[in-house]
Amino acid sequence: MKERVARVRFFLISIVIIFDILFYSTVTGFLAQLDIQISFLKLFLLTIPLPLTFILILTTLKINTFKRDPTILKTFYLLATLFLLFYLPKLIFSLFFLVNKFVYFLEAGVFALLRLFSIQPNAIPLSGITFFGIFISIFAFFLILYGMLIGRFNFTVEKVSLTFKNLPDKFDNYRLIHLSDIHLGTIAGQKKKIRKAVQIINKLEPDLILFTGDLVNNFSEEALGWTDVFSELKSKTKKISILGNHDYGDYWDWNSNLEKANNLELLRKFRKKWDSGYC
Repeated sequence: MKERVARVRFFLISIVIIFDILFYSTVTGFLAQLDIQISFLKLFLLTIPLPLTFILILTTLKINTFKRDPTILKTFYLLATLFLLFYLPKLIFSLFFLVNKFVYFLEAGVFALLRLFSIQPNAIPLSGITFFGIFISIFAFFLILYGMLIGRFNFTVEKVSLTFKNLPDKFDNYRLIHLSDIHLGTIAGQKKKIRKAVQIINKLEPDLILFTGDLVNNFSEEALGWTDVFSELKSKTKKISILGNHDYGDYWDWNSNLEKANNLELLRKFRKKWDSGYC
């Protein structure tokens, strides 16, 4: 596991360096087109805090695979989101600029060929491709930022009507709520947001609530402090849950099979506190 983490860390640091070299190269070329002269080195030094920060975080981030840390994936996903927030727009801009350059050289080749036949073509301005890339990059930045801060807790209800020929009459207008993949360790500290989801569910007045697993990422400790929130879920009959693949703890290097079994048992005890039946 440690070797795997080291490889992932090396890969991410390499991506940061490659993305920045590509980005700074394209930016200096774009600025030159606008008659703004700035050296690659000066541009890099002006913006070095961002890549340097990512490299330092990736280098010093302590992911101890032999220590149970309920918030480990929350830290990882936060870092991954910040990476996308800053580096996806960079990549988009760089790709648009490179496309602009490719079309420019392609056009130059075609024009050179036409001149051989004494044809004088009119040049087509291509700067619009790069400017469109800037627009898309800015849009991507704010779209990711919205998803990071607001969108992930913008809960929606998807209503699906089911019809069966032999369905007993007592199931007419029977309302079933399906919940899945909450991954509590990833949303640690967001009780107020999850209570909002609970309130939305209760307003639907479900006859039955089914939770189909992945309550946690790996550890039963992720569920600590959440009993009061999930106990607020109300249904006319039952609340039933089953285990998911993450609940079994198959994605962690446990010190022993006993430790893994105890982790699963603690998670089952938590579920008993808020659901009326489990499988």
